[in-house]
Amino acid sequence: MPIVMVDEDTGKEKVITDKDVKIEKHPDYIESYVVGTQGGPFGPYDFRMSFYDIKPEKDEDGKVYEKRILKSTVVMSYASAKQLSIWLQKHLRDYEEIAGHEIYVGEKKLSAESETDRA
Repeated sequence: MPIVMVDEDTGKEKVITDKDVKIEKHPDYIESYVVGTQGGPFGPYDFRMSFYDIKPEKDEDGKVYEKRILKSTVVMSYASAKQLSIWLQKHLRDYEEIAGHEIYVGEKKLSAESETDRA
């Protein structure tokens, strides 16, 4: 989605393109591998996504359960969440076209309508 800014000197609108963008990593930047996300709308203004890893654990009775270890949470506006959704869908379609197949978990095809919150 193009960004339009107003030039302070001329007062004219300028469209910012990819070649106008410089990317810099924050000093506290970290990269982590996650297997799922949970979250969704949070209040009237925000959208939250918590990213997690899974570790099988046993309770006192020996019953195995799924322990979700939250690695990070991202809070964004609804507009940013919509942009993220569009970006993800495009890149997943591109990947599936190159790979020659759609993405499955076990025998279940993942889609926006899937009842799983692991995406």
